[in-house]
Formats: sequence, C-alpha cells, structure tokens
Amino acid sequence: MNPLRSLALIFITVAVLLLIAISIAMAIDDRPSEPEISEGASRLIQSPTPRPAIFTTRTPTPNPVVKTTKVAPEVTPAPTAVEASGELIPTTTPQRTFHPAIIWLDAQELELLELVQTYRAENGLGGLTLLVELTDAAEWMADDIAQRGFLSHIDSQGRDIKSRQAVFGWSDELGGEVLARGWMSAADVLRAWQESPTHNEALLNPKFTHIGVARAELKYWAVELGGLS
Repeated sequence: MNPLRSLALIFITVAVLLLIAISIAMAIDDRPSEPEISEGASRLIQSPTPRPAIFTTRTPTPNPVVKTTKVAPEVTPAPTAVEASGELIPTTTPQRTFHPAIIWLDAQELELLELVQTYRAENGLGGLTLLVELTDAAEWMADDIAQRGFLSHIDSQGRDIKSRQAVFGWSDELGGEVLARGWMSAADVLRAWQESPTHNEALLNPKFTHIGVARAELKYWAVELGGLS
C-alpha cells in the first residue's frame, strides 16, 4: 500500500475517534440535573449583636409582570424620659418604624409568596410581611447559586445566612433561608419544601414575621426569612 495513503487513513481514523469522544462528552454535560433543595435550610440563626447594615442597589428583574408593596425599616427617635435627682430628663431612644417601598416580583415569585402565606394560614400562623432587605438578599442569593450551579447556605463570598442578610440591611436577631433548584413553578418548589422536615419547619416557624422571595434563571429559588428581635 502507498505509504501516503496509509498515513491519510490513519489520520482520518484518529479524527473520527476524536469527534466521537467529543460528542459523548457533550452529551453527558447536557443531561438535565435533578431538582433539589438545600440541606439544613430551616436552621434558626440568632445573632446576639446586630451587625451594621450596608445598603446596596439591586437591579430590577427584567420585564416584571406584577408590582406589589413592601416595607423597609427606618429608625426614628421616640422621646422618653428618665428620672434623675427628682427631675424628669428627656432622652431619645431608637424605635423601629416602617415606610412603604416598591418591589417587583414576576408571576411565579408572587405565586410562591401567596402560597407560603396560605400555607401558614392553614396552620394557624400569621402572614409574613414582604420586606425590601430580605428580597434583595434573596435575589442576590438566587443569582449566586445559579452562577455556581449548586446549593449551599454559605455563599460565594464565604458568608452565612445571617451575615448575608445583614449586608442587605436585615440585622435583627432571627434569620432563616430555604433554597431550591430545578423546579420551574412555585407550586412544585413549595411542595418539595413541604416534604422536607427541615424546610417545612422553617416555613411554619411562628417566630418569623418577614420574608423575601426571588428566583434566577427561572429555576433557582431563594426565600429569606426574618423575625423582629
């Protein structure tokens, strides 16, 4: 056989084998991942000393379809008085008040919020107030787990739940978080959390009074929970 022809046949064979190997590798990478929820999501976190809040700006969700109202905390002075040497001396003590703000939720985010409220009501619990700080934290965390492709309550910057919530302005004593990926609808992701004892415990914790809801890339979900100290 002609040596040049033999070399050409060898080259063609190697090229075909490489193409087959690349096709197999791409097929494995493209397999859809199974839906999952985070582990240990319902842990109640207490912070004995509030951390200072660092407020950041978040980019609104593109093409929002639903507008609802949320509240954001601010501190205003409330006059009090103390007695010293037989006299009443005016003092000032910080007191938490709230003012309305605007937050954008897409249809599935709003549905999840309403489903959680209904679920708590069915179990004799009060509703949760949608809060700007917790919603900002939820949106950031949903984006973070979407970029990393896996679930963890320690984010890409090494912060735990309470530290992350404090960065976005929620520095009260109680905080919690539930995460999920893979489900496209609010009803499906809530059902998955309900079937997990730890996640279900978080959703039905009577100490929680505030909530933030977000999803990223349609299938990465984060719910932030908080209770006033």
